[in-house]
Parts: sequence; structure tokens; C-alpha cells
Amino acid sequence: MEGSKVGIFFGDTHGREFIAEKDGKGGGNGANWRSNVLAFSSDNNLEDGITIDSMVLDENGSAREICAGGKTNPKKYNTSIPTAAIRVGKTDYVHYMNIYDWAGKNSRWLTNFSSLYTSTDDGKTWTRKESVTFNGNSKFSQIYYAKKDGFVYMIGSLAGRGGPGYLARIKEKEMLNLDPYEYWNGDSKKWFKADEGKATTIIPGPIGEASLLDHKKFKRWIIAYSYDSAYDPMAKSKFHAMVYRDAKSINGTWSNLKILADVNQFKGLYCPYIYPLKNNDDHLYFTMSQWEPYNVYLMKANISMK
Repeated sequence: MEGSKVGIFFGDTHGREFIAEKDGKGGGNGANWRSNVLAFSSDNNLEDGITIDSMVLDENGSAREICAGGKTNPKKYNTSIPTAAIRVGKTDYVHYMNIYDWAGKNSRWLTNFSSLYTSTDDGKTWTRKESVTFNGNSKFSQIYYAKKDGFVYMIGSLAGRGGPGYLARIKEKEMLNLDPYEYWNGDSKKWFKADEGKATTIIPGPIGEASLLDHKKFKRWIIAYSYDSAYDPMAKSKFHAMVYRDAKSINGTWSNLKILADVNQFKGLYCPYIYPLKNNDDHLYFTMSQWEPYNVYLMKANISMK
């Protein structure tokens, strides 16, 4: 959003009659299910939490679904989940994955496609942009945006929590044209245009629901994501946590895993989405979702790099 105003997308959201269930019964329930909703906040003092100023509403005064979801085409769609959003110039972009089955093998979610919606009126109205559509097996089914030097960089992964991370970039002014997108090939150390197949792993899996930040103070890139050792063939111990890695260059080399919070502290945790405007001090602010009680919390971690 413009200035210090931040847009916050939420995935599957329930309204009336929702119960924050516990004891293994987390997840959505209740009436007025929407695949995704959008909130706005101008609160830049996060020490006491974050205040939601408003949301995009429907004609009944309820938070409105932005990206067409399961109720739009219930025979083919299960839901539509936002994975990243960014403002370029005066246009806001949100990338989302259109899921038809959550129960794929090896922690895969099965998608019809992933694509973009844009807004040119500060998030009030949104339009699907089919010109940027990735297929259901794309390495960029989920993506994580950050801007630098006239480019929008995106680390991508398969839909799910089991795959590695890949890298692409696009000039800011060409966001809606898929042909100029460039994909990083670590073997040749080159960018390849319009050929996603050339993208090689830059961060080993498993990566789930990540976010990306160009940290100004530390002059390092930071990626935060959900990690489950059950999907890591190289894991030496069992753990499930929200983690981050950092690197001087976005195409590596990335640090080892560093833990933000683990499942022993917060049961059923996932989705560490970084608050983008706090990128110049020793703390990382991020949201954390929990399956039980199916809600989202603002978190703070010390990431001092000396």
C-alpha cells in the first residue's frame, strides 16, 4: 500500500459461529467462509501489537473475498490462497495459488494454476491478470516477493511444504508480461528469459509458506518459512519450526537454518510472513498462524547479526 499503510492478506477465513477449537481440532469452521480477505493497517508501532484500520468489504459489510475461490467454481476449485503481495509504482499485486486438493504426496498441495490480481485504487477493487499464470506443477506455484534496483525478485516453490526454493526476477514495469521473466540457473551462473525449466535450486527444501525481505541495516536478504524435518532427507534430528536464512546475495550462498519459533512453543505453527516496513533494526516482526486455534498472531524476534 502507499506510504506507511500496509495491506495484509489472510487465507481461508470464517465468520459467524466460528469456534477456536483446541485439542487437535484446529482448522476452519462456522459460517461465511471466504478463501481470502484483505485488511489494512497504518499502525507502525508494533510493540503493542498491530491495529487493523479497515478491510475490503462486501455489500453486507463483511470482509470480501478478493481472489476467486472455492465458492466460485466448487467442482474445480477448493480454495485460493494468497502467497505474496507487493506494491510497484501505484499498482498493488497479489500472487495466489488456486488449490483443488490439499492431500498430495510428499506434502504437496495440488493446484490448477497460480496467478495475479492487481489493484490501482489502493486495494479497493481487484482484477485478475491471466497474462501471468503459472501451471499447476510450476516451481513458482508459491512465490515470495521483494524489490531491489528496479527489479521485483521472487523466490518460488512448488505448492506445499516439501519442495526447495527457486529464483526469478522481472523488471518492475514488466510485471504483467510473463515473457521477460528471468530465471536463475546456478549451474551456469546466468539468468534465462522465459524458461522456467532453467531455474535451479537456490535454497534446499523443505520450504513452506515463505516471505522475503531485503534488510537495509544488515545489507542482507532474509527468507522466513515453515520447516518440517519429516520432508527433509538431510535432517539429522526431528523438528518442526518457523525458520529463517540470510544471504548477502539473493542467489546465495544462504546461511544455515535459524529458528524463529518451534512447535514445542507454539503448537501447529506455520506461515511466518515478515512485516515489510520494519527492515532497519535488530528485530524481525512477522505474523504466525496456528492451526489451533486457527488464528494469526504478530511476533517479534531478535535477529542481530554481528
